[in-house]
Amino acid sequence: MKKIFSLLFVLIFLLTLSDSCTKGVVTGDPKYLISGAYPTLLTQGNANLDYIHIDTSTVSITVGEKGSPVASVNLWVVRGSNLNPSSWKLIKNVPFKDSAVLSVTGAEIGQALSIPADSIKTGLTIYPEVVTTDGRKFSISNTPTNFQSFPSYNMALIWPINLINFVCPYDQAFFDGNFAIISDQWNDFAAGDLIPVKPGPAANQITISLYPSPNVGSNRMPIILNVDPATDSVSIPLQPIGDYPGDPNYSMQGIGTVSVCSGIISLTVFFQSPLQGSIPDAYNVQMIKQ
Repeated sequence: MKKIFSLLFVLIFLLTLSDSCTKGVVTGDPKYLISGAYPTLLTQGNANLDYIHIDTSTVSITVGEKGSPVASVNLWVVRGSNLNPSSWKLIKNVPFKDSAVLSVTGAEIGQALSIPADSIKTGLTIYPEVVTTDGRKFSISNTPTNFQSFPSYNMALIWPINLINFVCPYDQAFFDGNFAIISDQWNDFAAGDLIPVKPGPAANQITISLYPSPNVGSNRMPIILNVDPATDSVSIPLQPIGDYPGDPNYSMQGIGTVSVCSGIISLTVFFQSPLQGSIPDAYNVQMIKQ
């Protein structure tokens, strides 16, 4: 469960020195700390790749900088999402000065993945990696992931890309069993945690047991997803989901997609509670069938 903070933040990364175990070196001493860097989201451009015009379709964001001066930004891509950088493929390097528009086409993504652009048939994630003027590199792979989820930091280290106008034939019976968490920005679940999913209760509906996590909340209620089989899109009407400690009667609504082809359920959700009211930030959760 997230708690919303308003903090003035300067991100500091601890540099582990080769002689950190030498007598007389104190771990955490400020003289052994250096300033890192990260991209900040200034404006959100198009977040959808249009399958009908996949080669020329463009997604973009505009980013600023925080921390050490940034010289350029590497753009890495992966199908679905994966925080392990060994799975990432480099799209390109974008020069940076004060701010930069990060823009890529379907053709560029296909080239990075070594596939024709029209073979892109799932959602994607782009991971911006800043390169400082002194050559250091910072991405979500070497930045604590919980910082990305705090709205006050406004980090642009994870950039989900949706694929629109590609429709995988919908089969309600496919959505029956356990789905493993890929990523959860609400931070109730870790990667690999299993989420029970079942078809129904009505045609073109799926029921999932998601928030709150059983390790965090109580009075958990099933969450019903409405699926449009013509587009694989999901709508989640506002519905009660359960209680968090000291903050009962949470509700959730949202949108998303499902895909029999990829086995992925991807949801973008909003929360509210009597105590906090409507929480303005959106949180993405992705899971894949086991």
